[in-house]
Amino acid sequence: FVAIKHQVSGGSGSMEPYAAKTLLISLISDCKLKIASFTTDRSSTIKSMMQSDERLKSIRHEYDPWHWIKSVMRDIWDACKLKTCRNLAEWKDSITNMLWWSFATCKN
Repeated sequence: FVAIKHQVSGGSGSMEPYAAKTLLISLISDCKLKIASFTTDRSSTIKSMMQSDERLKSIRHEYDPWHWIKSVMRDIWDACKLKTCRNLAEWKDSITNMLWWSFATCKN
């Protein structure tokens, strides 16, 4: 384990991508691991970090289902507030169940 002060990473907001990048590069170079995928929340800073570093571009970056479904359901709730989409509210539980079932039963 490595403890790093937030000043080293540029502040508390950039600690997460800094720590993720440090960990992944350490696992790749020091431990000689081949990493196929890396699953995170929907952080745009992690996404940018994964795309900007050549050593990490071969790693597939995926979002965890809980954050992805939460984001979709937030969009659905916003749509439900529109006069033209009020009936969509009746379907929100079914949509949530369908999304969870899809993640649970999909292959890859």
